[in-house]
Amino acid sequence: MKDPCQTGEELVQRCQELQTKKSVAGCLSDTDVQQFFEEHPIQTLNSVLSSGALGGQGLELVVSVITSCLSLPGSRDALLPAVLPHLHPACASPVPVLRRMAVDLMGLGLLQLSEQAEATPQHLPPPGSGSTGLSPQQKQQLVLAEQLVLMLQDTNLDVADAASKLVLKWALGSAWCMQQLLLPASPLGACLHGLTLKLVDAGSRAPAQTQGAVQPPLSSPPECASPAEVSSRALSLGLKACCARPEGPALMEQAGLLQPVVVALGTATDDPLGTSALLAVLRESLEDSVRGARPSTQQQEQRQQDPSKGAVAAPASTQGGDIRPDQAAVHGLAAVMHRTLITLLVPLMKDPLLSSNVLLLCAVLLRGMLEAQGLEQQGAQRHSGSLSPSAVAASAPCASSFQPVSLSDHPLLAAIHNALDPGGPGSVEAEIAAVDAAGVLGLTVRGGEALLLEAPGSNAVPRACFSGTGSVVLSSHGVSAYGRVIAHVLLARALASNCPTPALRLAALHAAANLAGLERVHETGDRRAALLAPVAETLIGDATYMACTSAATPSPAEGLLSLLEPPFPEQRAAVYRFIAAMALRSWFAAEVVRHSTLLSLLTSPGSESRGVSGAAMPTEADNINIAAWRYAAVESLWLTAEAIQQPRTSNGPTPPLTDLPPPAAVAPGTAELAAARAALTAALPQLRESVKGGPHGRRGALNLGGLPREHQVATM
Repeated sequence: MKDPCQTGEELVQRCQELQTKKSVAGCLSDTDVQQFFEEHPIQTLNSVLSSGALGGQGLELVVSVITSCLSLPGSRDALLPAVLPHLHPACASPVPVLRRMAVDLMGLGLLQLSEQAEATPQHLPPPGSGSTGLSPQQKQQLVLAEQLVLMLQDTNLDVADAASKLVLKWALGSAWCMQQLLLPASPLGACLHGLTLKLVDAGSRAPAQTQGAVQPPLSSPPECASPAEVSSRALSLGLKACCARPEGPALMEQAGLLQPVVVALGTATDDPLGTSALLAVLRESLEDSVRGARPSTQQQEQRQQDPSKGAVAAPASTQGGDIRPDQAAVHGLAAVMHRTLITLLVPLMKDPLLSSNVLLLCAVLLRGMLEAQGLEQQGAQRHSGSLSPSAVAASAPCASSFQPVSLSDHPLLAAIHNALDPGGPGSVEAEIAAVDAAGVLGLTVRGGEALLLEAPGSNAVPRACFSGTGSVVLSSHGVSAYGRVIAHVLLARALASNCPTPALRLAALHAAANLAGLERVHETGDRRAALLAPVAETLIGDATYMACTSAATPSPAEGLLSLLEPPFPEQRAAVYRFIAAMALRSWFAAEVVRHSTLLSLLTSPGSESRGVSGAAMPTEADNINIAAWRYAAVESLWLTAEAIQQPRTSNGPTPPLTDLPPPAAVAPGTAELAAARAALTAALPQLRESVKGGPHGRRGALNLGGLPREHQVATM
């Protein structure tokens, strides 16, 4: 037998040749791959890789070539099945790159087996029936999936993250796969639950492989991450799986996935750092799913009825090769979590070490519950025939088609109000946490209206009210005192000159921009999606003018200009984002364009090549981000100026966004509206030319693909 070092040198040399050929030709041929594995059989490769004869760059090169070879469709079908049994020992290798190779190749095999099973319909026994009735392919799928779940324990985050993504992609391919992963009655589900239980029992272990399962035996990583980290990874995987299929929320309840969380929150104050990490995992799992979610089936039907609302998302199985979360499932999951966890989270809202993460999580859960309730109401209306599909399509993005939900005694809204109440004992840190939570709620119409409104506004309809048990009951109240305080303090912290700290101003600017709805417009393709109910819009407008009443900044435009003067890139980006959101309203856009200095700054690409004060930008990334938000502000001004030129139709849908009257502080009337229209019309050529120039004044020089970096939670 050849010395492993000699064989390793030959292997590295051969891999270098293949890598060079791949660089020149663009890919390897099936013949190249077949010849490689004839020269270096699987057993030889396994021996050399596990011997330690290869090191550093040589090992990475060999692993890269092997993975590339087995990723080709032809070799994957012919060679991968023979390779899979040799990968289990590699999962216990002390070398992270080998463990990552094993995870990647197991994932390829798992997905290949799943695709073959879909092409050949088979009997799918329920979880808990053991291996009885399972085909060899199904048994092998479960063994590979269980091995990947065990790799969630790896100390190497890259390895654990790859394993999680591959299991998630497999589980979301079919209801059977997801049941096997989530329900503890199956060996795979028991393995996942064993890892989540580390949250409350650090000594718990994932169950051993069941008798009669496919050999070889499973391997654990040589070193495992902390119990809290492992449980967080397992919990995140389970939650993301539940977000991808309509049956996910019900399956999560059936699986009892939140029970370890319930236990942990009961003793949260004993381990504030661990609890903070847990709260962040719960929130981030939902937020990641919301950002990546495809429209629900109902929303896709609406967009098919009216293509102007935006393109219909591709089916989940074909969207960029990945299965994306289902929007309705994400909101439904948040509703289940709200019902299960809210009473445990309320006592933690006053804990200074936990309150920030608690408020953010509660905001995500409440927002999701409100969205789930809205989808359910619209579905019931469609089913009963009280609202036709075309009517739903025409009105879906408009605030007037929603029933603004108020939860006047919900503990989250009370906590936000108490932290922002000028007469309260709140600290700056508590204010920032409350403002961030308000920004999370404000991302959606229902969330924004729940934050500000208690009365039905222009529609005399009952509202939902928090019952104290995580559910809602009908109520009908007047204008929210909470909402009035929240709106005025939020806008004052964003725009007034006397904000206590830069961090608080930054948080307030981003929260106010969320509330103003720029992201809603980009998501729906309809400018009306930015609007809240008329009474809420008036409240926001009044608060905006009230925040700028000092002699130094007598108008919103003067206030914004003063905030753009300091050489703080984060603040300037936040101000531009605020303008981009608010400028979708004609009264605000008119305020901006009437101020020649501010308009010149916004429409000049060179204004952000350096700071307004002349200070150099800290980084190129900051420069690009700020320039992009400046351009987004100009785009919004241009869209509003263009829209106000369009004549209204007498029988059209809800009046366009630009036809809303300005807030009461501006003494609304025909003359004021005419002046606003005239100002926007006069600025239209300048805005149009600036938009044509692009973010950096070079037409077509940079395509940022829509909005710049997201700012959903300003400070953490």
